[in-house]
Amino acid sequence: TERNYINILERGITTYIKNVFQKTPIPSELINMKYHLFGNIEYIHLFHKSVLLPKMIACGKDSGRIADVFRKYLENDSFYGYVLYSLYHPKSQRLCEQFSRFFENHQNHSGDKLGVKSFILQPIQRLPRYNMMLNSIAKALRKSAQTSSTSANLQSVEAAQRMMEAFINSMNESMAVNDIVECERAEDDEVEMGFGVPKPATVLKEQNSENQILFLYPRECENAERNKPFNILHQGKFKKVFPLYINDLRLGRQYQGKLFIFERCVIFTEQTKQKPAEQSKQKLRYRGHFDGQEVGYDFSNQQILRIVSEKDREHAIEVKIDIQNPNAANLAVVVELLRVIISKREKKEGFIIESTELTIIRNAMVNRNSSNRSSISSTASSFSFYNTCGPEIVEESPLSFYPKQDFNNNSSAIDTMINFHQYYEKALSDSLNFYMNSLPFEVREQLTELNEILND
Repeated sequence: TERNYINILERGITTYIKNVFQKTPIPSELINMKYHLFGNIEYIHLFHKSVLLPKMIACGKDSGRIADVFRKYLENDSFYGYVLYSLYHPKSQRLCEQFSRFFENHQNHSGDKLGVKSFILQPIQRLPRYNMMLNSIAKALRKSAQTSSTSANLQSVEAAQRMMEAFINSMNESMAVNDIVECERAEDDEVEMGFGVPKPATVLKEQNSENQILFLYPRECENAERNKPFNILHQGKFKKVFPLYINDLRLGRQYQGKLFIFERCVIFTEQTKQKPAEQSKQKLRYRGHFDGQEVGYDFSNQQILRIVSEKDREHAIEVKIDIQNPNAANLAVVVELLRVIISKREKKEGFIIESTELTIIRNAMVNRNSSNRSSISSTASSFSFYNTCGPEIVEESPLSFYPKQDFNNNSSAIDTMINFHQYYEKALSDSLNFYMNSLPFEVREQLTELNEILND
């Protein structure tokens, strides 16, 4: 089934992405629409084909090892691409419907049997099937003769199943973001395409694309300072959504709503009143948000949680359990997620390397920099383009090397390029060892931690 899933994705990518967006000219109505239509489905395909399938094959019929593979990739966020895809999926469905005639014609021309709507639904349906598989394995292990080996395998499989169930719940919850009316569509096409909007410092393990966007447009927010659109997909990982009763202190009124928590943002919304026939299509109105650099809280009253901006004390809400849905939210869980956001912020703001450690680093650089430079210069000069490629190459302009060589017929030129690339990799590795690995362990650990924090 894993191979079949990969093949279905591969055919869909070839038919509806490569054969459309890598052709010239691209249909005018689809220009710049690739990521709007298909999100990060290419990443999902690559992960399964290059990572998950080989690992599963290597496990053979060892149920414990199979479970460990799923646990590993759930823990290290390799599956998080599915949450990103789910966040984006309602928009993909809407756009595929909008361009249905084009894709139907393309389907008939290509001979594809599934169609684009079935193609974009495949990742949504996949994870529940893994959960069913793990459940079946667990049942089989419970029925088999109990040994220490089967007992250990059963524990591993059950742990993997619990993790998968929790992840699927998170994935399903994330789709509620699309119930926010202000996320539906843009009035400004330039904003919709991402022009003029800051890019994130880092993209989540390359599971997302900088072109993949899900903007929230707070046009009707009463707080004018917070009326700027922002990309929800750039707020860090989605964590949880909570149905709560919200006392909006700025508006001076209370309402039923939902609290969305991301790694770097907390969004609060109001549940709109729907007609009886539209109750299944619940809509939410954006009322405000707290970014990770400002959010704070007060939980001294164990029944009411106050969430406040540390930069604007008037920007605050009080939340409590919705008595109509008391089991759907736990304020202690909300507090724990807020603590994580604040802890990361404080760690970043308070990260200071002691002056004595800075002195050690400075002395190490000063004492060794000259010898390192001379070593690299010496090696580079003996391996220059001029020496390896002949006298017709101008030393001052090494880029002129490329147009003067016939790479198809001159294998020596290709060998030279490969050798130079290998030298370049070694020089980078040597520099890393020189500047980092020669430092005291404590300093090296702090620099590594600083790098991770800045990447966040």
